Amino acid sequence: MRQQVFLDYRMAKRQYPMKQDWTIIASRKVDKQIKKMPPAVKALMEALKRELQTTGRAGDGWPKVGPIWQFGKNRHIFKVHLNKKRPVYVTMFEVFKKQKEIKVLYAGTHENAPYGR
Repeated sequence: MRQQVFLDYRMAKRQYPMKQDWTIIASRKVDKQIKKMPPAVKALMEALKRELQTTGRAGDGWPKVGPIWQFGKNRHIFKVHLNKKRPVYVTMFEVFKKQKEIKVLYAGTHENAPYGR
């Protein structure tokens, strides 16, 4: 378990190219939720944001990544688990493929995530 956490931190420090094709939109509410996270989880959230900006999707390096809803071909909602230990922190985001835009809907603990809302 310790080795997995170490790999997560190392991944958070990974440098990404500066080319940013995708636009990330986060509301003030989401920014407040991110500020409440522990420092290690904040670093993982920043790494996820950089990955989303460059590639437009979360890669295979995250513990759990998956779609929640799909609205047509160009609009999808995904969730990503940021860590494995308890409490599990998760982020949910909506992808608009045509506009190359990603809207962060939620960032926080798993038990408060708005899955059905």
